[in-house]
Amino acid sequence: AQMSGDFNTALGVFAGNGLRCLLFESRTVRVRQEKGVEKEGIMPNLVSEIMTTHPESLAASATVVEAARIMRDKNIGDIIVLENDIVCGIVTDRDIVIRGLATGGGRETKLADVCSHEVTTLPIDSKIGDAVKLMEEKALRRLPVVDDGKPVGIVSLGDLAIVRDRDSALGQVSAAPPHN
Repeated sequence: AQMSGDFNTALGVFAGNGLRCLLFESRTVRVRQEKGVEKEGIMPNLVSEIMTTHPESLAASATVVEAARIMRDKNIGDIIVLENDIVCGIVTDRDIVIRGLATGGGRETKLADVCSHEVTTLPIDSKIGDAVKLMEEKALRRLPVVDDGKPVGIVSLGDLAIVRDRDSALGQVSAAPPHN
């Protein structure tokens, strides 16, 4: 395919399933063969371009019931846990069940008691490749995005799948509307 734009240095070419990605220093150009027609587009480069903005967050002193209600009402599976407005953990619906209810914790169990405290975050200006690398290295499913320690977004494995290969099984599942 003929490529146009302000791209200077190609870093590599990947191919598979009728999809070719040309990686450039500044952006990834995606070219897909569909019904004999080449389609081009600029893919996002920064996590800020694909993250879910305004992530739900609660103080570490909040209860598991408060978190569960927000998860239900917002149809989400995780909440960022804060101490003095700074990220100190993340709690998932699974954490509430496994670390809270299954161990005898009650309605007043605090998020600080069930959340993952060793949370990895990404600065707002991080590249998508940084998120992919961290998720692979640490086997993470989600990464809070921070600006000066304060949460401004969250990037999930599903977000990356939609951007990197929307036609993959994970990309299709992640892009589908929720089933409530």
